[in-house]
Amino acid sequence: MTDGKLSFVATASGGLRPEGDIASASRRALLQARVDLTRWLAGISDKTAAGKLTDADRANIDAVRQHAAVVSSTLAEREAENERDRAEAAALGGGRLDADGLASEQARRAAGLTAHHRGAGALGDGAHARPASDRTFAGMFGAAALSLDGWDSGPRSAAQEFCRCVAMALNDSRLMAAAMSGSEGGGYAIPPGVFGPWLDTALESEIVRPRAQNWPILQGRERTIPAWDLADRSSGLAGFGITWQPENPASDATPQVGKTRHLKLVARRGSIFAATSNELLEDGMDFDAQLSAIMSKALSYGLDESFLFGTGANEPLGVFNAAALISVTRGTTNEINYVDLVNMFSRMNPASIPNSVWVAHSSTIPQLAMLSFAIGTGGAHVPVMTQQDGRFYILTRPVIFSEKVKPLGTLGDIGLFDFSRYAIGLRKDATLEKSIHVGFLKNQQYFRLQIRVDGMPVDNAPTQPPNSAPTQSAFVTLAA
Repeated sequence: MTDGKLSFVATASGGLRPEGDIASASRRALLQARVDLTRWLAGISDKTAAGKLTDADRANIDAVRQHAAVVSSTLAEREAENERDRAEAAALGGGRLDADGLASEQARRAAGLTAHHRGAGALGDGAHARPASDRTFAGMFGAAALSLDGWDSGPRSAAQEFCRCVAMALNDSRLMAAAMSGSEGGGYAIPPGVFGPWLDTALESEIVRPRAQNWPILQGRERTIPAWDLADRSSGLAGFGITWQPENPASDATPQVGKTRHLKLVARRGSIFAATSNELLEDGMDFDAQLSAIMSKALSYGLDESFLFGTGANEPLGVFNAAALISVTRGTTNEINYVDLVNMFSRMNPASIPNSVWVAHSSTIPQLAMLSFAIGTGGAHVPVMTQQDGRFYILTRPVIFSEKVKPLGTLGDIGLFDFSRYAIGLRKDATLEKSIHVGFLKNQQYFRLQIRVDGMPVDNAPTQPPNSAPTQSAFVTLAA
C-alpha cells in the first residue's frame, strides 16, 4: 500500500501485525499506530504483573516492540522532513501548510522544487541554513517541536509527572511509549515539551550558548556547516582581494578562488548522573520537582564546561583547547595588571571586539576591583574596571564573573572571547533513565540524563593580519 494508510490488526496468537506499509504511512497514521502499540503493550504489562505470560505472549511482545521501533524511527524521519518543509514554506513567503505539515504543492512548483528536491533539501535546511537567531528550543526546532507526548499538566507539571514516573518506575503507558522512542543508548525519551524548557531555563545562566552560533541537527548524528578560511589575511580576506588594472589591460585579470572550510558537528552523547538515597524516593519530599529543577541547572553547568574546556575527543572542543586560542604572557605570576589586559585587548580580532566579553573567575575580583592607572604624573587614578547599571566593564567590554573558569594565577582565570565565532550543534532528543544497581551497596539509586550535542570554534587558527603584525583571534586569554 502506498496511500499513506497504516493500521495494526490482531494476529491469531493475540499479537499485532501491520496492515499497510510503515515506510510510506502518513504522519497522522504513524501517530495513531504509536498510540495503538502503546495501548497493546500497556495491556500485556498487566498480564506480566500477574505472572500469566506465555511463550506466545513473549514472542508477541518482541514482535510488537520491533514494530514500535520502526514506527518511532519512521515518525522521527517524518518530523524532520516536516521541519524542512516548514522552512521551505517560510522561505517562499509563508506557503500554506496542510494537515500533515507539508508545504503546498503549488508553492513548491512556484519555486521549482520537485519531490526529489524536497527530500534532499533544495534550500539547504531552509530556515536552518543559517544558525538560529532565536536560541530557544522553539526558535531552533519550531514551536510544534514542544510536544508533551501525552504528558499533560494536570495537578503536576508535565516535567514533574514524567520525572515521578521514571523515579517510581510506575506502570504507565506513556512511560512505555517513551521507552519505545528512546535512543539507542537506552532510557526514556524525554518529551520535547519537557526537555525544551529545561534547555531554555539553562540558557539564561549559561555563558557560551546564548552568544554562540546554534545549529539544529535535525536528523542523523552529523551536520556540516560552511565557513570562510580567515586564518591568513596577509594578502586579502579568505582569498579575495582588490586588484587594479589599466583602462585597456594587455592581459586578462587573474580569477580569485575563495578559501572555504567545512566544520562537521557530530551529535556527541553527553551524560549527567544524579544519585539519591532510597529514603528520599520512598518518603516523597517532592523529589520529582527537585529532579526536574536540578537537571536544568546541571545542563547549564555541564554545557558551559564542555564549550570552555572540552578536549574535542568524543566531546565538544572547548575554546581553551582550541588551536585558535591566543595566550598572552602574564606580567607577574598570580597577578592581573593593567598592561596584561591591554595586551590581551590588542590581540582581539578587531571584527570581534563589538561581540566580545571578558570571562573571569570570581577569585580575580579583588585584584580587578582595585586595579587602576594614573593620568599624567601624580594625576588621579582611574579604575580599570567600571560599573554601570549593575554590570562591570573593562576597556568598554562587559565582564562576566563565573566559577566555571579557572582560579587566579592559572590559564583561564580571565579571557576575552567572541563566542559568535563558536558553533554548537544540538539534537532535540534526550533521554532519562534510572538504575538501582550502581548504588545498591550504598542504598542509592542513580538517574542519568543523556543529551546529543557538539561544539567547536569556527576558526581553526589565529588570524595573520597584513604587514607582519602579531596574530589576532576571537579567543584571547592570559597565560599561567
